[in-house]
Amino acid sequence: MKPNIKPTLALADAVKDMCERNGRTRGAVAGDVLLGDHFVLVALKRPVIVDGECQDVAGADDVVDLFDLMDAWQRGRK
Repeated sequence: MKPNIKPTLALADAVKDMCERNGRTRGAVAGDVLLGDHFVLVALKRPVIVDGECQDVAGADDVVDLFDLMDAWQRGRK
């Protein structure tokens, strides 16, 4: 283990490598890594790419409320 890396990051890297060797866990990566006195708990995450497109909804200096954006999106779908 590299001396300047945090133990949880080293465990996350090792878990990612192990996941790639197993058919059921291939593609998963370590999420939260918790170290206890007598246990190590690693939650697996499966990153997903969502197809879509980016759109400018406001100028760079504007503040936009997320709920207003969601309402506008819903109105546009009707």
